[in-house]
Amino acid sequence: MIGRAIHKTFMELFTVISSPSAEKLVPDYIQKKVNKFALFAFSTLGFKASAFQIKILRTVFNELGSQIISYEKKEGGFSKYVNTPSKISDYFVDGNISKRKVIDNVESTINLLKEIAHFTKDTYLLQLRFAQVLTKSLITNLSSHLYTGYTIEVPTVSETGKVTSCLYQLDHKFNLWEGVSAFGFVDPNHKNPPLLLFKGTKTYLKNEEAIPSLIANLHPKAPAWKLYKNSKDQIENWLKEKTQDGTTKARVFGYSQGGAVASYLLTYQHKWISKKANEPSFIFDTPAIPENVAKDWRSVKDKPFVESYISDGDLVPKIGVDMIGPVFVIKPSKMLSIFDAHTALTLLDTHLEIQEMDIEKEMKSNLRMVVSNIQNGIGKITYAALKNLFLPVIKGV
Repeated sequence: MIGRAIHKTFMELFTVISSPSAEKLVPDYIQKKVNKFALFAFSTLGFKASAFQIKILRTVFNELGSQIISYEKKEGGFSKYVNTPSKISDYFVDGNISKRKVIDNVESTINLLKEIAHFTKDTYLLQLRFAQVLTKSLITNLSSHLYTGYTIEVPTVSETGKVTSCLYQLDHKFNLWEGVSAFGFVDPNHKNPPLLLFKGTKTYLKNEEAIPSLIANLHPKAPAWKLYKNSKDQIENWLKEKTQDGTTKARVFGYSQGGAVASYLLTYQHKWISKKANEPSFIFDTPAIPENVAKDWRSVKDKPFVESYISDGDLVPKIGVDMIGPVFVIKPSKMLSIFDAHTALTLLDTHLEIQEMDIEKEMKSNLRMVVSNIQNGIGKITYAALKNLFLPVIKGV
């Protein structure tokens, strides 16, 4: 049954991918791997592959292997070039975090934030960089070091554009599902909006959050839907209390899996989130939302002020059918690998370009349909078994 379900998923992909991209040139070593994978995939499933099927499967993996992943850009859309002092670029070398300044502990992350605050003169870029470092580095990689009462300085911008530094305090650590965490920070003086931070998938398997986090991405409705559904009440109670029943509004930052949770929250609990341009919410490198959530998002009349940012070449945002927008593409000075595009602190690049995406055009791309079908097909086949059978065994070890 499983073999036939996987085969059906492949068949759906074949109907999508029949473009001239099969003729694109790729390095020989990649072509050999693609050929080997194509034959292995079908022989493992017990099905005889036709020459056409193998050609199409090769097409898919050629596109991935050679990183032919592009986002169509809206002509005349927002575009700016950012140049900052080289001090910050010490953290970003050739598209990767520099080995000379490894962001592997809380102290180095805090030092990086201090340098960003000192050298970044553009107020909006300042907020973007802080949000990216907080979500991609501090809470995703270093969350075990954060405790209730932990403080961190975060720049805030007034409606007149004045930048001040607020000492935010960790007020609550949420258990979204099976130990997967999120973080609620507050200004003890109640002068600035509460801040909700949602992190990316934990991939270090020895971490207790890793397996539940990975399984949550396979939910058949949408990645991370289980995390949101299981925690929405506790999050709403916290927001109601910390915003003083909506008197003040909160901000939301999310990355990858956390960006998906943030997207659901912004859609269904938007009344608690700030609509002010000087109090923006940011989402980074997140999967797109499914059609039913997209429909609900479009029906929200008084939307929160939120922007989504995607690093050019990242594959994760290719999952799903629509996005919380507007959506902007971060183009570093050098092309990144698929992995680095998703994990690197791309906004630290000193010569980057940011362009607005034509969402309607992007949602029709062949590669998006392929990646979404793969995720959806695997999720339907494996999610229930992993959640109900595999997870209890792991937790019992």
